[in-house]
Amino acid sequence: MLAFVVVVATAAAVAVMAAPDDTSDMQTFVARPHVEDTLYSVLRHTGADGVQQRFACVFKWLATGGSSEDWTLEHDIDADTGDVRCVVQRPNPPSYLLFSSFELSLKTPKGYRVRDVEVRDNDGAVDDARYVVARRTVRNNAAASDAPTAANYFAIGASKA
Repeated sequence: MLAFVVVVATAAAVAVMAAPDDTSDMQTFVARPHVEDTLYSVLRHTGADGVQQRFACVFKWLATGGSSEDWTLEHDIDADTGDVRCVVQRPNPPSYLLFSSFELSLKTPKGYRVRDVEVRDNDGAVDDARYVVARRTVRNNAAASDAPTAANYFAIGASKA
């Protein structure tokens, strides 16, 4: 019985390593007022060294407002450079939601650094003081203000250092 378990576990490990690359994902979701939620996207990419790596995009939020809105999460990896980007946005602005909290994170292999961050509202770029960037995460800056952030676009990108 023990030999059977070992063979099954080995076959499962080979299947995971042999999974094809998945370098883009787009999800549509509904952001509801007064409902804290989290959305995940996981991609796989085989680098020039032949090693397959996993990349995740995680968006957590709590918003207030009058009604639910349709939003999208787009997550992609540049197959040539390995650069990764995650964008969460209202595809048909404006947005009437106010984010009490938000956090957009990239989970990458070691050696990746944030190359760009962008947060926009209905009028353009949100003041940098309204959010903080730490490691591979952008989140609301609760220390700067306890007022919610009006936003309709969140983006973070990372490159291998």
